[in-house]
Parts: sequence; C-alpha cells; structure tokens
Amino acid sequence: MLAVYQPHGYGPTRFLREDFVETFAADLRPDDRAWLLEVFYAGGSAVRDFSSADLVRDMAERGANAEFAPSREWLVDRIAQIAERGDVVLVMGARDPSLTALARAVLERLGRG
Repeated sequence: MLAVYQPHGYGPTRFLREDFVETFAADLRPDDRAWLLEVFYAGGSAVRDFSSADLVRDMAERGANAEFAPSREWLVDRIAQIAERGDVVLVMGARDPSLTALARAVLERLGRG
C-alpha cells in the first residue's frame, strides 16, 4: 500500500500528533510506504510551530517507511517511480477540496486515469 496523508489543521494535529505517529508506525507493513503532505492550513491564528516533516521523522524513528512530500508535484512523481501494478494508493486528508485533484493526478501519472 502507498499511503498519502495530509494532516488537517495545526491545532488538531498537535493534539493528535503522538497518536498519528504511533498508528502509522505500528500499522504500516514493511512493504508499505507513507508520505505526509504539509499540514493543511485553513487560516486563522493557529500556531504553526511544527511541520509534517517532524511527524515523518518521528514515524521513521519508530521504523515506518515514511517520507515528507515537499510538494504535490514531487509526490506524484515519487509515487509514479515506486508504484507497481496491483499497488493500492490511498489518499487521505480532511477539508482540503483539492485532494481529489491530487488523487486524479496520481491516477493520470500512473496511466490509469
């Protein structure tokens, strides 16, 4: 499985950070890969004092095969490099309406869209 996750909001992600890290680290199988996009920021006064790269570092320290995705274009290319026939690509996140476009871009890049 190839999993893409975009955490939603700095407040919720800060509150659930250890749970996210532990869940991904515990539940990803050795052949699975995960990429985290930067935290979705919907505006407001949230303190942005961490990055998804910090979560990825914590996940990798626990043995998860995870990478930070610095951009969506980079991520689409990276998935295309790694994906093999039969792989499942799971795109997860909340409230960002452009995640559907990201999933379509992945499918198109894989020649399946």
